[in-house]
Amino acid sequence: MARNWAVFLRGVNVGGHGKVPMAELRKHLPQIGASEVATYIQSGNIVLHHAAQTRAELAELIQQLVSDHFGFAPKVLALRPTTLKALLAKIPQSEGVEGKNIYIYLTDAIFSPDEINALTAQCTQGETLTLLDGALVVAAPHGIGKSKLAAPLERLLDGRATARNLNSLQKVQALLEG
Repeated sequence: MARNWAVFLRGVNVGGHGKVPMAELRKHLPQIGASEVATYIQSGNIVLHHAAQTRAELAELIQQLVSDHFGFAPKVLALRPTTLKALLAKIPQSEGVEGKNIYIYLTDAIFSPDEINALTAQCTQGETLTLLDGALVVAAPHGIGKSKLAAPLERLLDGRATARNLNSLQKVQALLEG
């Protein structure tokens, strides 16, 4: 069976909070019917095969599993491989910006043009903000830690997104295909 889901957990293993050892999570995932499970680094990137019919169904199962075994319920976002591949193909290439400095905020949230315009106005130092279906993409040539966009973006998203850099998403895509 091929892996048919990419799953992203928000806020795990960050600053000593939301501790979820990926090796332990991999051992528990078969309890909900997952197979072909692999993870990438410790930040909640998972690929797997599961019979779930919808993103919401799989997200709920994994959220409950994490809650049961690790004591908290992170936001879980699940994507089909075709969706992730299409998203990666739409990410604009920013001249001179390394993949580690292109941040993709995966989200189900809907944003108004006014919200996006307000965020775009915060871009400095060659930064760009692009709205895609299911994601906000920030190219921050000097890193998100030095960006004036980071704080207003976090306020707008208010926990409704999980961010990964382009390099990480490409690695997850490679796991899906491998």
